[in-house]
Amino acid sequence: MNPQNTKQEEVDRNYEFFQKELPTLLEKYRGKYAVIRDCRIIAYYDTIADAQTAASQQYKDGIFSIQRVTNDASDLRFYSHAMHLGPA
Repeated sequence: MNPQNTKQEEVDRNYEFFQKELPTLLEKYRGKYAVIRDCRIIAYYDTIADAQTAASQQYKDGIFSIQRVTNDASDLRFYSHAMHLGPA
C-alpha cells in the first residue's frame, strides 16, 4: 500500500471523528488547535505552529491531523500531512 494513501485514510478518519466530537469541544476549547491521531485528540494548542511543532516531534511518521475547534466548517485536513510535500 502506498504510504501516502495510508496517511490520507488516517486524516479522513480523524476528520470524521473530529466533526462528531466538535459540538462537545466548542465550549471549552473554542479557538484552540487539536492534534488528532488514531481518532483521539492528543492535545490542544493556542496556535497552529505550536500544534505542528509538537505533533511533528511526537509523531515522526507524520501521521496526525490538526483541526481548529470552531463552529466554522473550515477543514484543515490539508495541514495534516495528507499531501505529498516533496517532488512528484
